[in-house]
Amino acid sequence: MRFAYLIILLMLAGCGSIASHPAPGTELPDALRTWGTTTVIEQKGSIDVVIIADRHSIGAGIGYVSEGHRAQQMEQARAIEWLVNHGYTILGSEFELGPIPTDGAAAEHRTSIESAIEEGDDLNRWSHFQPVRYAVTLAPRLAVWGVEDPVLYAADVKDLDAILDIRDFRKHREGQSTPTDSELDRKEAALKARIRSHVDQRGRAAARNLLELANARGATRVILMLGAAHCGAAAGECAASGAAVTLFTPKSLRK
Repeated sequence: MRFAYLIILLMLAGCGSIASHPAPGTELPDALRTWGTTTVIEQKGSIDVVIIADRHSIGAGIGYVSEGHRAQQMEQARAIEWLVNHGYTILGSEFELGPIPTDGAAAEHRTSIESAIEEGDDLNRWSHFQPVRYAVTLAPRLAVWGVEDPVLYAADVKDLDAILDIRDFRKHREGQSTPTDSELDRKEAALKARIRSHVDQRGRAAARNLLELANARGATRVILMLGAAHCGAAAGECAASGAAVTLFTPKSLRK
């Protein structure tokens, strides 16, 4: 359920030609502009952090994504590959603190990713959980970790489950008149508001956890991939902690 929640959460907060390779020697901000927009939050620091604004598919199931989402995943993947090729060794992702799981839904995604690679399929067209993708395709050069605060994450898991229950009830109410649609609307709105109230806290906590992980592993170049709503707070926390910070947003994120 927690893996399924991860893929859903960010929904609350035409794949064209995309350039593949910046010229050799291109500096970080200009290289990332090949695939999106960049903002340098802090230029110098003891650790270089690139924050990637992300958006996930809905649900833990595996299927095709829209063309806009396919383009976003392509831009994101090329940016991350470039970063790994230039010494970025850790990817912090929107999952509870610890290694990305290898069982349950994560195992299904891993198997599907490996099958797609074997068949020569385009990974960008599938709704795989992207941190699992990078754990498969960029190992052992990239370590992929969840960096979420477990308590905040668990609270939003609970509220998200309640929202999904409300939506399921609406689909299968079969003439039941209570609770009314208005009551359900108010309940869902309150749950969404509570999730939104954690947005900045979660962003800051994810940043702190990533920096602690980087220090523990002696890493000086790391990536933090979060939902766009969390990125501002995460960037501020990284900068306040003495890190160099660059924010990257794929061109197709809003499509």
